[in-house]
Amino acid sequence: MFRDLLLPITGTPTDAATVESGVRLARALGAHLSVLETVSIPEALLQDLHAALLERGAANVAKLRGRLAGEGIAHEVRLAEALFAEPPQLAALHARHADVALLGGVQGLAADDAAAVRRMFAELLFQSGRPLLAIPPQHPCEWPVRHAVVAWQPTREAARALHDALPLLAQAASVDVLM
Repeated sequence: MFRDLLLPITGTPTDAATVESGVRLARALGAHLSVLETVSIPEALLQDLHAALLERGAANVAKLRGRLAGEGIAHEVRLAEALFAEPPQLAALHARHADVALLGGVQGLAADDAAAVRRMFAELLFQSGRPLLAIPPQHPCEWPVRHAVVAWQPTREAARALHDALPLLAQAASVDVLM
């Protein structure tokens, strides 16, 4: 069962829809939602930039805390500084302590925003060791899922992915397996 969800903020327009879906999933599962705001410092010598980025990060955290305050779910909003790592690497580190990571998709994003989401996706997928649930930004996610489709092939990776998806699939009204 998923009890701890991690949702890293990417700074893109899909964040609001992803937070909404994360709230719905946390409510449906009775899970704890951790929202991660990262501050990246390109060079340690840029003290003024560092202070401005921390201030912006703190403002984003305050907005996110206000957004989640009335939702009736267990939650926290973390501000993490990526002093010696990029934000995707820091998010993967935090995801190792969660049951699943949530991330918005790239549909409709500008090229720079889409590239940032893709970097976050790749790092979470390959470095966190945890399942990653990609949420399409234009699709309001409803939990539990009514109908799920699983693409299956008899490999170690497919077996691991299917096992990781069981908490969501168990609640679905129907599941189709494609071979």
